[in-house]
Amino acid sequence: MGITRRIRRIIKGYMKTARERLDELEAELNARRELEDYLEPAAGTPETAPPQARSTQPPVEQGRATGSAPPMPSDLLAHFRLLGIPPNADIHQAQEAYQRLMERAKPERFPEGSEERRRAEQIRQRIQQAYDAVRQYLDPTSARFDRLEI
Repeated sequence: MGITRRIRRIIKGYMKTARERLDELEAELNARRELEDYLEPAAGTPETAPPQARSTQPPVEQGRATGSAPPMPSDLLAHFRLLGIPPNADIHQAQEAYQRLMERAKPERFPEGSEERRRAEQIRQRIQQAYDAVRQYLDPTSARFDRLEI
């Protein structure tokens, strides 16, 4: 085998590896853009306030006991939208959506100290806040169990 064929094979190998890596990066970038577009905060929703302070809605069971459920606050609707679930969803749908989104926004997929890792951590924090508010709304007894020390 001549030297030119060897060089050609080596170059083809490097080009194939580079093309595969670019395809992986493009897929990851598309997934990141899709996640950021999906998780954009609703207009007027304060991100810094804790979920308990923003959510003033009484539990679902109390609203159903009177016969008509009071309207849901807009900040709680924003949390439902962020998780991608309908306002009439149950706690199991919220848990599935939470787990799916947290898996997609893993900061471990990015290099230490990078901008992408910091952004992924911010996204995970917003998902966590939204899930906590939705869980408190759907299952008011869960907060009592969270405070238990065993």
